[in-house]
Amino acid sequence: MWEILYKMCKEVYPGLQEDDHVNFVKLSFAMMEYNSIEFYCLPQDMSFGSRELLISVGWLMLTSNVLEISTNRKLRESPMNMEFDVEGYQQSRDVPSQPVFKAGSLECTLNSILWIAGKIRHNVNSITETCQARVKFATKVHESTINCCGLPHLSVSETKLVRYPELLPVYLDRISEYVVLMDTHKQWLKKCHVFWEWMETVVAEKESDPHQNHLSVHEKRTLFHALDTLRHIAKACMLWCQRARSCNSMSDKDTDRSVSSPLHDLPLQPLRGLPRCILQAKGGHTEMGQLLTESELQLQDVRDMYRIKKAAVFEQLHQLARQTENVVLFPRLLK
Repeated sequence: MWEILYKMCKEVYPGLQEDDHVNFVKLSFAMMEYNSIEFYCLPQDMSFGSRELLISVGWLMLTSNVLEISTNRKLRESPMNMEFDVEGYQQSRDVPSQPVFKAGSLECTLNSILWIAGKIRHNVNSITETCQARVKFATKVHESTINCCGLPHLSVSETKLVRYPELLPVYLDRISEYVVLMDTHKQWLKKCHVFWEWMETVVAEKESDPHQNHLSVHEKRTLFHALDTLRHIAKACMLWCQRARSCNSMSDKDTDRSVSSPLHDLPLQPLRGLPRCILQAKGGHTEMGQLLTESELQLQDVRDMYRIKKAAVFEQLHQLARQTENVVLFPRLLK
């Protein structure tokens, strides 16, 4: 029962930090304002409390519609919902080794940064062009399969199955578990009234328990321990959220929301750490070009500064040489 609750809570709060299964479930229910004291008194070793767990399962299913959410998520990730058959084209390729830049002068470091930035810009532009070509070819497939097989149009993977029927057994084997999932969900929708009628008897049995509102000393200790643990976990989550919010605000300053690029429609969560110059597509006056121009100007300023310092050092050496004309060992050429 704890495992079932853990999986259901992961569907509701997928990004919540984990401590262990019991504390994770209790924290999730506390965030959903579940007010059963007996539930939070359940021990960490999962030794008893089946009735409370069963009631909490019914409460979670009733308030958050977690089964529907989980089923829809699974079906969205299934091959039936894929436009392209990704698994059929994945090939293991050796990643070429990247050159290692050793620490050197400031000029060498700036040159290596400019080289890496140029390579990233080239890769992002290639990805953009590939995405555009992919959309173009998918549109052609959709237009050529309008009203085919009783559907508005076929996807690229479905068109591939029509073109190569020998691949159909492999495809059916891949989607078999999702077909079972849909059949099971249909059966649940037909028989769920039996579960809720049974849950009414479970709740009535709990309400008729004479020891319902009386906590033992052990249960009180368990409750206080659970509250302390939840308090620490909540503080850690609040601190993590504050850090994430500050990082997001900093990245939002670096990322212009008006960027006209196919990449800006992607979710920002995995792209938060990337600067805008990497996410931006090619163009005449992009921030990548501005970055390269500013880097070149900084490099030129560094070169001018070193040139001035070099001239000043030689001037000081000449002055020292003129002051030490009687020293025999001093090189005459330097004087």
